[in-house]
Amino acid sequence: MGKLTTYYKLYKFIGSGNLMRILLDSVRILKMRYLVVRFDPNWICNLRCRMCYFSAENYNSEMIQPMSTVLFDKIASDLFPRTKILFLGCGAEPLMSPKITDHLDRCLSSKLSPKLNLFFCSNFL
Repeated sequence: MGKLTTYYKLYKFIGSGNLMRILLDSVRILKMRYLVVRFDPNWICNLRCRMCYFSAENYNSEMIQPMSTVLFDKIASDLFPRTKILFLGCGAEPLMSPKITDHLDRCLSSKLSPKLNLFFCSNFL
């Protein structure tokens, strides 16, 4: 959490004016920019909370299939080399995906991004 606090303090110090634009252009030119990727490898949840869209009457879990390994590999090869932070499961339950072990193996592959920080948003039920 220390790095995020440092980045926030730096952002507040720089502000949002011309200096910010110059710094962002410099980072882009030096190829120092990184990505924070958030996505769901599936659209399934094992809970039906009253306030959640998964419990809506018109929701059908068979409508949307889990992400295929081929599609996940394409996303991984395109984005993960520049990704520093990866969140799996931002609205759905990532551990309900039948291919979660394949996806995790792909995420933790050192050739994609040796410094990838992987996070789960899960209910762990």
